Amino acid sequence: MEGQIRPSIVVSPASVLLRSKSDGAAQQRIVLRGKQPFRVLGVRQMPAGIEVEPGSDRPQVLHVVTVRYRKQDTPVRAAVIQLATDCPEQPLVEIPVQAGSAP
Repeated sequence: MEGQIRPSIVVSPASVLLRSKSDGAAQQRIVLRGKQPFRVLGVRQMPAGIEVEPGSDRPQVLHVVTVRYRKQDTPVRAAVIQLATDCPEQPLVEIPVQAGSAP
């Protein structure tokens, strides 16, 4: 028997790639979808140069999180954003992130 184990909270897209434009800024919205309503309690970890706006702190099945990047001297490579939730099955959501200037 084969099967896939789905996480309690699904992140879409699963990773973030931010490329700053001429103004030096970039942003992307991430959707967190739970099997049951949950709350985003806050940001546990984010790389330098990255800002995370968790959105609503009310229990919901769907949350939209905004991730922003401001150009800096050193690009963000292979970092992780960690969001704390009140979901007992998945108290920590990790989102891989990379950021830098557009080619």
